[in-house]
Amino acid sequence: MISIFVRYRVKEGKIEDVKKIVREFVTKVKDNEPETLVYESYQLEDDEQEFAHFVKFATVKSEKNHNDTEYMKKFRKAASYLCERTLEFIKLEGFY
Repeated sequence: MISIFVRYRVKEGKIEDVKKIVREFVTKVKDNEPETLVYESYQLEDDEQEFAHFVKFATVKSEKNHNDTEYMKKFRKAASYLCERTLEFIKLEGFY
């Protein structure tokens, strides 16, 4: 299983735009990717411009398939102009 944490900071005034894009994106993931076991999106409570996603893929192939989708490409493109910094992908290794 592959677990990934994604962080990004949204430009001021673009929060609602990002929320709309994220809702559409996560719906597509859940509707089309049975091997994406978990996809959760969060907005930090103490900093409304900071967002995070937590994702679990069943296999390396399911992660690759996810990254190759048109909706993932669209999300990355939108993030490039709606965010203050690029998406930060952090792979997590479970130990317990």
